[in-house]
Amino acid sequence: MRLKKSRIWKTMDIHQAALATKLLKPRNVIPMHYDTFPVIEANPEKFKHLVSEISPDTKVIILKPGESTEI
Repeated sequence: MRLKKSRIWKTMDIHQAALATKLLKPRNVIPMHYDTFPVIEANPEKFKHLVSEISPDTKVIILKPGESTEI
């Protein structure tokens, strides 16, 4: 069986991203690409809350556009 190459790009919603964070167990996570288009509007504070519940050892760093941080 041969699989076709897909050209569909997918951005995770906050629930999928929180689950991925739980599975990967990073020390820090920075949400990106939210609110760049109406179809992917998301609340980064809600994501931070979800992560705190399911991956409490992970720090969520929310940056404003153009802002930077040191890890």
